[in-house]
Amino acid sequence: MKVIGRQNRELIALKRKEIQRTSTTESPERVYFCWFLSLKLILEMEERKLKFDGESLIGEYKIDRKLYKEWNLDALLHLNFHKWWEMYKTLFQSPPVVERDNLKDWITKPHYRYLRVDLRNSYTNIKRRVLEELDDLIGQKVDNKTKYPVIGKPQYDNEILKYNIMVRKINGESNLSIFESEINRFKVIEQKDKGREEFEKKGLDGKTKILSESKLFGIYRNYMSLSPEEREISTYKERRGIMDEREEEKYRLRMKRTLGLTIGRDLELILTKEINRLVKNYRQILCGISQGQYRKPIKF
Repeated sequence: MKVIGRQNRELIALKRKEIQRTSTTESPERVYFCWFLSLKLILEMEERKLKFDGESLIGEYKIDRKLYKEWNLDALLHLNFHKWWEMYKTLFQSPPVVERDNLKDWITKPHYRYLRVDLRNSYTNIKRRVLEELDDLIGQKVDNKTKYPVIGKPQYDNEILKYNIMVRKINGESNLSIFESEINRFKVIEQKDKGREEFEKKGLDGKTKILSESKLFGIYRNYMSLSPEEREISTYKERRGIMDEREEEKYRLRMKRTLGLTIGRDLELILTKEINRLVKNYRQILCGISQGQYRKPIKF
């Protein structure tokens, strides 16, 4: 199990493909990449009996294996996305709009309409008559084209951030380590209107500009502006009011209320709140994925 970096080869390949051609799937391949990662994470949790904050995750997400039968979960668990996608991408591809071959296989179905075109007419006349034959479809509601539809419009950086946070939490990383490792993606989803902070920054032209940032980034910037010595936590002995003969009970250790301690506590508090929010949402998304719904949050 590993986090996804910005230089991930599979991701770069997916971005390149999206630029080069129009996808034959309802959603960009990056969306299915996120779905693949999340489902694989659930499978790894089951196989490796992983724990989250000291609690077992076994049984939290019950995969509907009957629904996912076509995905070949055993292969998915042990393959990277590129190899798996090449074998199973047809599960997500939209049906072709136009077919000209295998006319003998054309059969009557509610979602088919057959038109016979006499090519002795001009292109303009053919186009006009075909459009007239399809006028009744204007405004018609279309059912899902695939068996595995994507719900909503997933934002890639947001989805990968939640996935990486979950993996890092399982691996036992601290909230500060998680934030600093994923700071670029946190910046993408930053909500500057939440506890808005303003600060001055000198540009390359030498002029000072007033910029705004969220409370989280404001506190982090203040914390990082401190020297390592200022951020260091120091303690002192405080004499207890009640004394007895045991030396260890005469005194107690207290932390000095330094600027580093105060800002550090504020940073940890807001980081814990934000990371817990993202983890809770992602765990609900994992519940939805286990039931074949990406990405519908379902309470666990």
